[in-house]
Amino acid sequence: FNTYKGALYENIVADMLVKQGYNLYFYRNEKGTVEMDFFVRDANSLIPVEVKAERNLQAKSLRSFCKRYRFAGAARVSMAHYEISTIQIAPCKTDAQGHSYTVVDIPLYAISALPAEMAGYMR
Repeated sequence: FNTYKGALYENIVADMLVKQGYNLYFYRNEKGTVEMDFFVRDANSLIPVEVKAERNLQAKSLRSFCKRYRFAGAARVSMAHYEISTIQIAPCKTDAQGHSYTVVDIPLYAISALPAEMAGYMR
């Protein structure tokens, strides 16, 4: 079970979002070093969504993606509790001013709340 836990959780989240009427999108860079599990898109917004099978919330791809493309918000679905965090990106060569973005941690059982929870952070 542990071998396929991540894939199982990703499928559960995908199924719940599709049943809500969302089209889902996926991203992986050419090198395979950055991957985004899903993007939830509606007429006016795009939300990056990272799914974690455990309470370990390290999401390097999510951070890299939000840093590079300057997303204002993202969702992380996991077994952890509901939480909102602001992440500050320091100025660097590709982002002279730096910026911040918000990560909304949504428990797996509450995935149906994702669109409402992300309403203020959509791009």
